[in-house]
Amino acid sequence: MNEKYFKKPILITGLPRSGTSLAAGILSLCGVWSGTTVTGTKDNIKGFYEHVGLREHVNKELLRRLKCDPLGVQRLPPVEGLPPSDNFKNVVLNIIQSDGYDGKKPWMFKDAKMLLLWPYYKQHFPNASWVIVRRSREEVIDSCLRTGFMRQHTESAEFWNVWASEYEKRIELLKESGVKYYEIWASDLFDPNSRDTLRNLVRKLKLKWNEHKVGEFIEPKVWHGNKAKKSS
Repeated sequence: MNEKYFKKPILITGLPRSGTSLAAGILSLCGVWSGTTVTGTKDNIKGFYEHVGLREHVNKELLRRLKCDPLGVQRLPPVEGLPPSDNFKNVVLNIIQSDGYDGKKPWMFKDAKMLLLWPYYKQHFPNASWVIVRRSREEVIDSCLRTGFMRQHTESAEFWNVWASEYEKRIELLKESGVKYYEIWASDLFDPNSRDTLRNLVRKLKLKWNEHKVGEFIEPKVWHGNKAKKSS
């Protein structure tokens, strides 16, 4: 195992329904290891790009231990003062190694719920590069109200507004904590006129830009940023 790469993961997060899957998909095409990820559905046609083992056995398990909602919606962990999790790094290592990661290239993990648990990742992976994907709160709420696996919790726009505020608080705390982060707006991910934003992100992450694959992967028809159109 190459400790150099293992200690410097690329961690992709943001509010649910903000475009984190699109960002992760793009980076995976540019040379980062993503492992076995959650496959696509009608709500995320291109795929979720969340590592199955890390999502289920790290993030969801931690949320359960904290007596919180493992889906990251109803009951959220405290903003600060999370209890320690000393074996965190070893658990992560065992999961990705069992999925075939050999340490010969950078690896990534994408999950919006990382915002709820970011102190653990900062403590155990202090040299990680964070990619924070942003989208306006109005667009996030609109997407939640029209996406089945989110709408099942509630159809109250007021609830989703408070919920989004809680996630946004954690974004600011993460940014203020001293981690190395790159903040990108979802609209820049699929806009051809903003392609330089993506190229620069890939370069800063020391990955290899692949114009052809990225161009084929990005389809604006499966992503819309306003209420008038359906959002993926």
